[in-house]
Amino acid sequence: MVHKSKENKERIGASGSPLNKLEKENRRLRQDNHELAKKLDSKRYRIVDFFVDGVYSLVRGNSKKERKEIITRNLNIDKKKSDALLTQKREDVKKKTIDIININFYDWDGKIIYKGGAERYVYDLACLVKKMGYKPRILQCSNVEFEKKYRGITVIGIGGGSKSDMRENSILFSHFCKNTELVIASPLELACDLDSGKTIGI
Repeated sequence: MVHKSKENKERIGASGSPLNKLEKENRRLRQDNHELAKKLDSKRYRIVDFFVDGVYSLVRGNSKKERKEIITRNLNIDKKKSDALLTQKREDVKKKTIDIININFYDWDGKIIYKGGAERYVYDLACLVKKMGYKPRILQCSNVEFEKKYRGITVIGIGGGSKSDMRENSILFSHFCKNTELVIASPLELACDLDSGKTIGI
């Protein structure tokens, strides 16, 4: 027995032991992180990052005029009213509100609830948010505007949206989520053109 425990100690202390391998890997990762931090802080990286961000902004055409056209077209709003719509503060949305945005929770007419995994996930997330003392809202794309309660959770159909253009949907949700504390986008693509502060993508 004594002989075996001595062998084990020698094995643990050997350079090829699992403990030494982990320590070596940890040192290597720290060194890699240090090198990466230096690169990210370099002038060259910051210039390239600035250039890429600038080109992306030009390519996606994120102008106020285009946003207004998308909102006006999708929500069937009179063009004269669209300026007021885009500038209003939506004071009905108070602090402590968390919006969970998704393509559908109910069908697009607001009649039939979908019972897939994504919908269950979103609902459970809303219940968790509620238990934490926040006011959750599930917002979805829809053919008609509607507001319903599903087991104590508010579900809002925004009355517009596209089944193929995630960017358009993101712009529409951006208007509805202006003053909320946090937006949770499910799927992640819905966060691509939000203009509403803190966002988590699923």
